[in-house]
Amino acid sequence: MSALVTKSQTHRALNQLTALIVGAKFARETKSYENDPRERLNHCYKAIMKEQEEALGDHRRMGQVSRKADAMRSLITLARLAEEVEWE
Repeated sequence: MSALVTKSQTHRALNQLTALIVGAKFARETKSYENDPRERLNHCYKAIMKEQEEALGDHRRMGQVSRKADAMRSLITLARLAEEVEWE
């Protein structure tokens, strides 16, 4: 492992975590944003909000979707941080 983290390593990590959180379906639907993790995260977050609307009334599913949305907000924060880094 190199001493410094690269931009591509950061994008890869964000993409892997996104796929893990949202699942294969959303990951495939947003594959075109692979080089723009923040945009990918935004699209996935919108899909999760739609999923949350569909889960109304199902308390177990609402809890799952709520945790997924929380995790996505955290990833969006990390993606914003990655954009602020001056990459070498």
